Amino acid sequence: MFIIGMMSGTSMDGIDGTILKTNGLNFSRTKIQASVKYKKNTKDILLIAQQTPLNFIKNKDQFNLINKLVTLDHITLVKKLLKQNIAKPSLIGFHGQTIYHSFKKKISIQLGDPQLLSNISGLPVISQFRQNDIQNGGHGAPLSPIYHMALAKKINITPPTIFVNIGGVSNLTYYHNKKLVGFDTGPGNGLMDFFMQKILKKPYDKNGILASKGKIDFNILNKLTSNIYFKRKFPKSLDKLYFLKELECFFKENYLIEDILATLLEFTVSTISSSLCLLPQKPNNIILLGGGQFNPQLVKKLRQHISSNIFLSSDFNLNGQYIEAELFAYLGARTNYNLPITFPSTTGVKKPISGGKIFMPSY
Repeated sequence: MFIIGMMSGTSMDGIDGTILKTNGLNFSRTKIQASVKYKKNTKDILLIAQQTPLNFIKNKDQFNLINKLVTLDHITLVKKLLKQNIAKPSLIGFHGQTIYHSFKKKISIQLGDPQLLSNISGLPVISQFRQNDIQNGGHGAPLSPIYHMALAKKINITPPTIFVNIGGVSNLTYYHNKKLVGFDTGPGNGLMDFFMQKILKKPYDKNGILASKGKIDFNILNKLTSNIYFKRKFPKSLDKLYFLKELECFFKENYLIEDILATLLEFTVSTISSSLCLLPQKPNNIILLGGGQFNPQLVKKLRQHISSNIFLSSDFNLNGQYIEAELFAYLGARTNYNLPITFPSTTGVKKPISGGKIFMPSY
């Protein structure tokens, strides 16, 4: 089937979409790709929502409004994709915009209205990919390992290889000798993005330029890296703002934004590096995915910390901007065919389990 997949990242600046041809096992990518920015009103409310998400969703009017706005912006993207396509897609894989994730509270909140998306597009929509996993004892994250495994087979790279996806949170996928492992390693771009948005009103530190000018506060860094989370065995998952309470000192003591970003970038790098010790075998190769791979400062630091070969997605002719959009097209197909999308070794779910809910157009 041809399936639309869409994903919005943690900087909340917009949505990426693509069309994938897949049966949930094999796949071939198309050149049909597009991105749209969130409209200003949508983004303004999203930034408010992520500050105190559990309180935000209690206001039903506010909650319904942002679900509608997020969906309408996704519809704009769907229309752009359909204009490029020859054959009509069979369905849409719709993740929505994450504003909160907690395994401890068994809550994962993705904004967007899949029923509205289905009604307007006239296509079946598969969404709510995390809920079934959480209800069956899993973390609901990461969702990417099954697609990363398919990617590893497709590019035929020497094992053991891992994919490190640096989004709001960083997660990795290890695949070797039919063993599939996945977990959140720690922060990705989320904390850096948060402070950029809060202090400078900008979505992110482009190319890591500000971080490259700052000084690392090793007292804060050591406190962060000693968190119990990093001693836990996988599977495990994080919210992108999990460490925010430990970072209140950045506000209280008037730190320079450059020093904040330098410290947080080092935090991301050091926790990705240390997480490799948890794997069954040290990887020969690491392929970076997600927004973090476009941050030269972050990539440079990773290469300084890690002795494995580190590649960008572009080194394998993969368009890194659209990998996660492809992922949700792939998961949509697997849901459609009732194939598992999460596993005990990736989310801690009791047994391999399918997920996602199908929403049909109702006019």
